[in-house]
Amino acid sequence: MNTVVTTVGLILLLAALLAIGVAVFSLARHATLPRAALLTAVSTIAAVLFAVVGRWVFLPCGWQACDFADGYDRAKHRTAIVARDGTDIGVAEAGMSHWVPLENIPDHVIAAFVSAEDRRFWQHSGVDVIGVCRAFVKNLAGKRQGASGLAMQVAQVLVGDRGLRQLPPDGTWPGKLAEMSVGLRTIAELGRARTLEVYLNNVDFAGLRGIDVAARRYFGVGAQDLSVAQAATLAAMVRAPDDFNPVQHPDLARKERDRVLTIMRETGAAPPDEIEKALNLPLRTQRAAPHVGADFAAAVRQSLAIRGIPATETIQTGLDLALEREARRNLQRAIDALESPSARAQGARLQGVFIAMDPMSGIVRAYVAGRPDGKGRQFDRIKLGRARLASTDKAFLLTAGVEAGVLRLDETMRDVCSRAHARVPAAWLRRQVAKSDPSQSIIDAFASSRNLLAVCLWELLPAAALARLDSLGFPSASPTVPSEALGTRTMSPLRITAAFASLANGGYFVRPFLTAARDTLAAGTRVWRATTVAVMQQAMHRVIVSGTARYAAEGMSGLDDIGLKTGTTEGNREFLVCGYRRSAREPLAACMWVGYDRPRQIRSSGDAGTLLAPWFLKTMLARPASPSGVAPFTVATGAGQGPSGFVASLASLTSVTH
Repeated sequence: MNTVVTTVGLILLLAALLAIGVAVFSLARHATLPRAALLTAVSTIAAVLFAVVGRWVFLPCGWQACDFADGYDRAKHRTAIVARDGTDIGVAEAGMSHWVPLENIPDHVIAAFVSAEDRRFWQHSGVDVIGVCRAFVKNLAGKRQGASGLAMQVAQVLVGDRGLRQLPPDGTWPGKLAEMSVGLRTIAELGRARTLEVYLNNVDFAGLRGIDVAARRYFGVGAQDLSVAQAATLAAMVRAPDDFNPVQHPDLARKERDRVLTIMRETGAAPPDEIEKALNLPLRTQRAAPHVGADFAAAVRQSLAIRGIPATETIQTGLDLALEREARRNLQRAIDALESPSARAQGARLQGVFIAMDPMSGIVRAYVAGRPDGKGRQFDRIKLGRARLASTDKAFLLTAGVEAGVLRLDETMRDVCSRAHARVPAAWLRRQVAKSDPSQSIIDAFASSRNLLAVCLWELLPAAALARLDSLGFPSASPTVPSEALGTRTMSPLRITAAFASLANGGYFVRPFLTAARDTLAAGTRVWRATTVAVMQQAMHRVIVSGTARYAAEGMSGLDDIGLKTGTTEGNREFLVCGYRRSAREPLAACMWVGYDRPRQIRSSGDAGTLLAPWFLKTMLARPASPSGVAPFTVATGAGQGPSGFVASLASLTSVTH
């Protein structure tokens, strides 16, 4: 059919041009000059209009024929994002979900959209002539009304990017002619069922494309589980997605929903008793709880939106669903135990995040970005949020001190602080020493998170040692601001985790990877000597044995290869625990954070070591087996070389660095 229509279009265009030529020639020979000029002008205008109409009606996709079969296949295509074990966790296309076949969509859902958008869809051949004429009359009277049926609305989806460039702007009369032409051919080429399938999977819902993703966003169910009232609510959105958004404008959305239900009753689209029941229901929305891998898939989509989606069927990632499932469970338990009922009553929600990565390769293993806020908005607190370092900063101050050679772990606090007296006010120093045990060793002072040690270290560290932290993504430090030694600086949880990874992989900074577009990853940058890292691993394990996390570790076994540092901000507004697991089979670097989006006190007593560290350790003790077909990462470092042994596992990955 396409070939025939294209041929007819070409003939009409040639006929129009021929008409102009004949008119000019005949008038020039047989008429006076003024009359010839007038008739030539009229004939030319008529021929041009005829040509334009023929162009948009018969050649809407340009000189090439519209390929509707290819358009259907292209519309169905979704690039799947899969976890480490091959489990599908989402699609790469922003605002979309997996394609839902028409046979999986209930009849009442189909009826709702047909009633709302094109009630004569099952009778006409792609263009509702009655509807077009009615819209034309109303528009002449100054009342704006659309006239695009379902088949006309999928025109731009089916003709694709190449054909889209050929279509006139939407809303213009050439655009309507092209839509009508494509609509007629869509029904002829694909049939009504496949046309409807394309429509339902691509219709816009305020930035979300497709009925399934909209059903999950607004009602927490899949398209196959929508009720009559819910289906009518979504169908009502299509006319003006922002105005009839059930979350932002519930009153308007309900009024429009009831209008659609009334049409369904008039057309017999659903049993009358079900319609009456739906009309009496209040409008309720419920966002689906994020499934395991949902936050990670959203982060991948955001990255691919910038870099482009690869032309592949799947995007393989290293997300470990078993680990993330354990992290979500433990993080929720922590939130349940810590969240204040009074804060909840005021609409404040205690948030929590957990991020884990392989310290050797940078591949992200778990990604829990927090709960939607009180208004249902989701925010990626891992990449975009800021966590105050608090006492976790001491881990890097001590590392920098050991690296610079300004202290040894067998020294006492008296030894270190006595060398800092030149820049620390003597009176302040005497007061802090009086509160502490001056004979306490550096490693024990670190494990018990003594602020005096942090300030003395800050004063002793040369500017070059502080600048070294810049390579880990730390905000630039000021040697003249001792308060920064107490962790007042902020970083994203993703960057903090990458910094702690350097204490687990032998001293290399490796960028976190959601996915990887290359066959190999660049070697990590060495930031610490291996001897420095060995000292710090001893110190961070001491935190569990006799430091701030000793009570959290009670009754737990298998902690020999785990080290961590806890951090509690002033006023107990944020809790942060970061650390690593040095397992040769499944090494991890991770951070767990809890706090409110608008800072407020979590608890009047307690700290991260007693209230959050137990859940962090439970998560780190989860030991998921390597999936079949995926070799575990190994550590092989040499002089001047970064972590290796992970190239083969990444050969098929597609993706993004952060």
